[in-house]
Amino acid sequence: MRVIGIVSGKGGVGKTTSAINLGAVLSSRFNKNVTVVDCNITTPHLGLSLGLVHDSVNTLNESLKDKRNTQDIEHNYSSSFSIVPSSLTLQDLKSLDLDRLNDVVRELKNKDIVLLDIAPGLGREAISAIKACDQLVFISTPYLVSLSDILRTKQVAKELNKEIIGVVVNMKHEKHSELTESQIENFTQLPVLGTINYDKDILASLISKQPLVFYNERSKTAKEYTKIAGHLLGMSYRTRENMLAKLINFISGKF
Repeated sequence: MRVIGIVSGKGGVGKTTSAINLGAVLSSRFNKNVTVVDCNITTPHLGLSLGLVHDSVNTLNESLKDKRNTQDIEHNYSSSFSIVPSSLTLQDLKSLDLDRLNDVVRELKNKDIVLLDIAPGLGREAISAIKACDQLVFISTPYLVSLSDILRTKQVAKELNKEIIGVVVNMKHEKHSELTESQIENFTQLPVLGTINYDKDILASLISKQPLVFYNERSKTAKEYTKIAGHLLGMSYRTRENMLAKLINFISGKF
């Protein structure tokens, strides 16, 4: 089982949306058994994003309080894709043992990949989640203010001996003020795994309580998430459209 943390230096960069869609596509396209855990305990959004009513479900908070069995807090979205939400109730923030997070994650059974949706910044809940990871993926917008926060988190990851896979650039608008992929790689000294452009279908998918990769699986954004997921597995993923285009170009070059 690999535990991959989805992290960002600041909030509002699309970390939860990225965790959901990467988990969904790893499950549906790459046949992996995947669980996404909401480790953003103070401001959780994972369950809401997929239509879970928190008052009626067991959450991560309960396992961090009373050692509830992880099977009780895991909720299946599909046969091979599940989530562990955190509670929206303020009362449930009391008496949490964050040091137990690693044990809770490792108790998840029969998983190929566990994605941790980690709180932004470097507070105690974020550090506890980073410690529970094997590897990290950064989510950032293509602006210096967002990318600069990566550097501090990168240093913490290094001190904790955590492997960093790379950066996913999110919410790109194709503006001149945005940094290019090469500039981002030079600044962070990390590879860019993929770039997600601003897409109105992402909001539509959130409203419909579905991952974008299910809501519009043929969209450019869904294909980019698929490519990024392939990078997480150390493999390339070519869409049928890309292969067809290459075949047409090859045939055209013969005549």
